[in-house]
Amino acid sequence: MASSGTTIPIWESNGIFEPSGRIREKKTENPRQREKQEKLALKISNLREELENEIDEINVHEHAIATLIPKERRLRAETKLTEGKRIVPEAISEDFERFGKKIRDHQRAIKEIEKTREKEFKAFTKSQREWLRLQGKETDYTVDVELDQIMTYFRASLVHLYAYFIRYFLGGEPISMVSLIHRVIHLHATIEETKDVREIILQDNHQDPTMMKNLQSAVIKLNGLKIRGPKGKVMNFSFAQS
Repeated sequence: MASSGTTIPIWESNGIFEPSGRIREKKTENPRQREKQEKLALKISNLREELENEIDEINVHEHAIATLIPKERRLRAETKLTEGKRIVPEAISEDFERFGKKIRDHQRAIKEIEKTREKEFKAFTKSQREWLRLQGKETDYTVDVELDQIMTYFRASLVHLYAYFIRYFLGGEPISMVSLIHRVIHLHATIEETKDVREIILQDNHQDPTMMKNLQSAVIKLNGLKIRGPKGKVMNFSFAQS
């Protein structure tokens, strides 16, 4: 545990993690994925040029729908659902139906346009979806060390941290890690922040009075250390007033 005014780092630099707390990674170009992206981009460009007139017509209808939807939603908010049936006030029923019909008309018009070049539109949509899926895959990231080694260090650090907390803050009372997690780590809390202080207000668990009494003492010890979080703010722990 750090002394007063010392920032506690989330991760210590031990050859596995960078000082920033991130795992060191190697970037490797994946030429196959890059080639796939380029081919798909060319295909999309060609299809867009081929479907230029149809796409322009669809854009007109989509713009109209985008204009109508907020109007229809405002009216929909004034309706009610009763036993699965929508009840529309008489004062807005005409406008509500009119906006809904216009939206459906534009949607049908878009489908009709797409039917005239159905094969091309399917290829266009499929190529766009595949191109989006491949984004970021042109670069592979490999970790410098094996994942099981990273997890071993992580688990060991976590066990030592829990053991330290039990011994020095809970009086060394025998308690399993699972019990500690359920009785302490999973406590609900509210966080309030000022310019210099991060206040963690723990919710008292009235069903576990023994642990709550031990935590009251632990909180006093923690606050006495004046621990600073990653942003340099003093972390102060307290219990919510009953």
